[in-house]
Amino acid sequence: MPKRARTLSPMPIFDPLRLPQFLKARGSKRPQLHATVLWRHLLRTPKATLDSVDFVEGFPPSLLAAVQLHFVMFTIQLVRKSTSSDGSTTKMLLRLQDGFDIETVVMRHGCTTARKVEGEKRTTVCVSSQIGCKMGCKFCATGTMGELGDLWSGEIVEQVAMASFLCNVDVRNVVFMGMGEPMNNYVQMTAAVSSLIDQKTFGLSPSRITVSTVGIVPRMEEFTEELGQRGVSLALSLHAPNQLLRASFVPAARAYPLTRLMRAVDIYTLRTKKKILMEYCLMSGVNDAPEHARELGELLTSRKEHVLLNLIPYNDTSVDAKYNAPSRKDVEQFADIVMRDYGVRTTVRKEMGSDVAAACGQLVTQEGEDQAKAKEGGKSGGGGVSSKQQLGDMEDLFGGSMLSVRKKERKEAWKGHVQALERMKHDMGEVLGGGGGGEAGGKRSITLDDMMALVHQEVAHDPTYTPQKDGRPLWKLK
Repeated sequence: MPKRARTLSPMPIFDPLRLPQFLKARGSKRPQLHATVLWRHLLRTPKATLDSVDFVEGFPPSLLAAVQLHFVMFTIQLVRKSTSSDGSTTKMLLRLQDGFDIETVVMRHGCTTARKVEGEKRTTVCVSSQIGCKMGCKFCATGTMGELGDLWSGEIVEQVAMASFLCNVDVRNVVFMGMGEPMNNYVQMTAAVSSLIDQKTFGLSPSRITVSTVGIVPRMEEFTEELGQRGVSLALSLHAPNQLLRASFVPAARAYPLTRLMRAVDIYTLRTKKKILMEYCLMSGVNDAPEHARELGELLTSRKEHVLLNLIPYNDTSVDAKYNAPSRKDVEQFADIVMRDYGVRTTVRKEMGSDVAAACGQLVTQEGEDQAKAKEGGKSGGGGVSSKQQLGDMEDLFGGSMLSVRKKERKEAWKGHVQALERMKHDMGEVLGGGGGGEAGGKRSITLDDMMALVHQEVAHDPTYTPQKDGRPLWKLK
């Protein structure tokens, strides 16, 4: 299925691109400031909801009703939460407004990031940036889906907010290591990151955000000069010590050879003065031999002051190409060679959530027989997912039209509202025309927005967010 442009209605209130654009189009002279004021109120005020707001200090009252009509707190719906047996990891299956599904993973401790390769002590959220992925890495389950669409920046931010709210955790780290290649959705990704590190709203430390890429060199260079200069961390999915081997299972390597890729790495470390996290997925009989370890050591030894190597034993996935995890002995031998003989700081990733298919490389959508049946049910008017259907690892996808009743109601209500305003405009034409203050000899012009200000608007109820009973705000202060 080819990637298509996506439209959302209503829109996500935490979208750092759309809300300022919306406010500017409706007359705000300081749209970014006004958006930030509203975001801060919704995030930090206990029991605050978008439809309950009637006044926010510093936000134009005349714009509130329009925002409440066109935006909601969450456009994403939780379908299912699966928590690992040790309680450390929760995988959330999330349904987007247009029916596509993505996965977000919450790791309560121990997650490897560029900031702390040995594992974070605070909660980390692994977010998706796209629906599927077009990079086609043969060992990665997400790559088998193809690229179906880009997430809006607001949908990326929503994943973090939903993780905090639904899993009752204080999020301190975010890694872009879920579904999709972040550099292929660069504008939305950078907007989301900028919002997350804004100290007036989410307030995360830039060093606690790690963006992972398979190696899209032009975007890596842009990242270095933009987010890299602001302290955001970068991770590279390397997976092979030479060009020939890497190109055999990472298609992007054909477009961006290893020499060019390592040059981009050198520029990043030089310009940012930060270390880069190198991810290396070990696959038995493919890239885990001692000679591979020595070749990798040779590649990285001159960069050892700026590189953190993280070895990832292969996780079983549903990809057609069958790979196997290496033995523990082989992993230890590989790490020992790179670290002891070449001095490269090396760790082995502790896999979290593999029993709920939330480990590295396991995020994917699979269509089985139950999903096919669900599609047929949707075509015959069933719609949605039956409560009796069991959701596997994002199996329940892409079936039927998911246009919500609420969206239809909004569309019809807006159409009727516009028609009513046009009738009022016609009836009031004589009253508003000519006379004092108007243009001599003519009628005073009036816009639809002017008429909106004259009409009492009932704010539609936003069912996407119900505050917690204990009064905890959506995003806790540090």
